[in-house]
Amino acid sequence: MKPYPPDDDLYHRIHGLRGFPLEPGEPTARALLAEAAQERQPWHLAYIEAVLGMRLIRSAPAEAQALIDRAQQGFEALDCTWGRSTVLSARGGLALRNRQARHSLELNQTALALA
Repeated sequence: MKPYPPDDDLYHRIHGLRGFPLEPGEPTARALLAEAAQERQPWHLAYIEAVLGMRLIRSAPAEAQALIDRAQQGFEALDCTWGRSTVLSARGGLALRNRQARHSLELNQTALALA
């Protein structure tokens, strides 16, 4: 279960990015990242960092890694199991990009168990 109610607009805008194709430079995701940071909403900030990180795995893997690392730190500080699951899934994508299929599978299985 996600920790935010169904009427949370920022959550829905972040979550909605997951189904859209990658945009050049990801301006929408970056705008949401800035909004979450400006509004000082740590859960939303960690979530958009994870989502943007997942979206950049192929085009900017070093930036993706940094975003996913920050998301993990944020979700751990919040003690958010759902967030940890999201980060593990993102790490699975990084592992797959690095041709570590078995490690990717293990990370995604752990993410599924947490979810």
